[in-house]
Amino acid sequence: MDECLKTRLKELKFEAKRLLEATVEPSSCLELVDSIQRLGVAYHFEDEIKNGLDGVYGVGAHSGDDLYTAALQFRLLRQRGYGVTPDIFSKLLEKERTFKPCTSLDAKGLLSLYEASHTMIHGEEVLEDAKEFSVKHLNYLMGTYRAI
Repeated sequence: MDECLKTRLKELKFEAKRLLEATVEPSSCLELVDSIQRLGVAYHFEDEIKNGLDGVYGVGAHSGDDLYTAALQFRLLRQRGYGVTPDIFSKLLEKERTFKPCTSLDAKGLLSLYEASHTMIHGEEVLEDAKEFSVKHLNYLMGTYRAI
């Protein structure tokens, strides 16, 4: 039985490595890396994760207009030591440096923004605002869902 499990584990690791190497779409790569980290098995795939994030970082601020993807990209790159700035959120900000109203009902994006805000460096006001904004709107959404 042990040998069967070891063989299956090797197959799964190989498949995961292949999937990491084959994923070229930046948003798909970010989601895959995030899932692997959340599962607690990222240590098995350090080289593949680094290569994937190098590709995402090399593309530049490829976050688009999507709050979830921008925040996920920012958090994963920042956690791995890449030189990313909060400017990645500029497309999602109003002139007054507040987040656009359309982002306030995006629960997945708000949660991702909240997680990203915890990687702030002292003095990054955009991330301080992001934390406050995400907490406020996540609490609102929780109240809305409780009422249903």
